[in-house]
Amino acid sequence: FRCAFGGLPSGVAPSAMSLLCWNCRGAGKPATVKELRDMTRQYAPSILCILETQIEGLRVENLSSTLGFNKSFAVSSRGRSGGLGIFWNDSIKVEVSGYSEYHIDVVVDDLVGIKSRVTFVYGEAQENEWYKTWDMLRGIVGTSDLPWLAMRDFNEVLHAHEHDGVGNRSQAQMDLFRDALDTCGLSDIGYLGSNWTFEKKVVGGTYTRVRLDMCSANPAWCMAVPTPVLEHKTAVSSDHAPIL
Repeated sequence: FRCAFGGLPSGVAPSAMSLLCWNCRGAGKPATVKELRDMTRQYAPSILCILETQIEGLRVENLSSTLGFNKSFAVSSRGRSGGLGIFWNDSIKVEVSGYSEYHIDVVVDDLVGIKSRVTFVYGEAQENEWYKTWDMLRGIVGTSDLPWLAMRDFNEVLHAHEHDGVGNRSQAQMDLFRDALDTCGLSDIGYLGSNWTFEKKVVGGTYTRVRLDMCSANPAWCMAVPTPVLEHKTAVSSDHAPIL
């Protein structure tokens, strides 16, 4: 299955309830905090998630008022690796139902008009340990039967055309990723904007461009939101693009 993707022209605002997720590559940098603050003012997301914070959870949570929120929850990084944080206001009811070094799982009462589940995922960065992210997903799929959206940087692609440049993924790697999503009943919802969410200059002056950041949903969520709109935005203080 696949969510229907009606889409809106680029630049058209989505519905009042929205989610913004960004692999910020370090939330302790003043330039990153400023850009986050500017994003939240521009897009006014109902829930903001930042990935790869690279700092302790308490420091992430303390950013809430600076970013215009009064609620927060964070998972500490492992040294300079990983770390996740989410922010919201008490105008919506958000309950953290589970978390690990790879994810934060929440239940939201009124994001899509009904109670729904949102999982924010940061995929394991080391190729030989990618299986840990897939195992985490399989381990949490049965914890809820709510409409489910997964918003994430999985550090992997679904299809070969989603990677341009050096370091192409093997078919076996992509198959493992697709198998994990299939096991969870999750399907890519599509996107608007650039084809890439990650861009990095490599030796020789060329670029590697990859669609690493995406959303997927189960059939119940697709029925609740039959025409979702996911937009790839732009940022300057990270090589990952925010997704809204």
